[in-house]
Amino acid sequence: MKPILLSTLALCLAAGTARASTIYTLTQTPDVTLNSGSATAEEAWDFAVLPGWNQDLTIESVTVTETFSHITNEVLSPANFQSTIIGPYTPTPGTSQNETYFIFSAKAPTATETVTFSAPYPCCTDSKGAVFSPAQITGGGVLGLFDTRVARNGGSFELDSITIAINTETPEPASLVLMGLGLAGILAAGLRRRTW
Repeated sequence: MKPILLSTLALCLAAGTARASTIYTLTQTPDVTLNSGSATAEEAWDFAVLPGWNQDLTIESVTVTETFSHITNEVLSPANFQSTIIGPYTPTPGTSQNETYFIFSAKAPTATETVTFSAPYPCCTDSKGAVFSPAQITGGGVLGLFDTRVARNGGSFELDSITIAINTETPEPASLVLMGLGLAGILAAGLRRRTW
């Protein structure tokens, strides 16, 4: 009986530490031409509206995919863009500005641009050198609320779509732990009866 009891307790501990992975995805389609007339496109993202999203999630990684079309180079100005994750963060102490972290920095667009960043992500920094962490995509105290901006540095191109996939982890439901503890209690009670 003791090996069974020990196995059940091991299962309880495993259930208590198990974590489930869920990927939440949002896509926006700006369909905007970035040129000398319209140099930036800014989008607001609110992952909190997705079913299952909650403040207890741990963000493991973020994948950003941007698609472009009608890419043209102007004279002495090759097509070039940069993308950033911006506020509404809590401003850096002593400043009035929100943090801005680069997704793509000074890059020539191709049909599809994808980058994945995890915590920590040393190459993703703000103007003061602060390192981006996926947990920082928080605005107004709400996890998963933030903005992005795509800015044209040269040439002309259309920003067709932006897709952001956030890979999260959350503890398995507590009911698994309670069930395991219940089984352990039953086995322990049976064991005590046999020893009397």
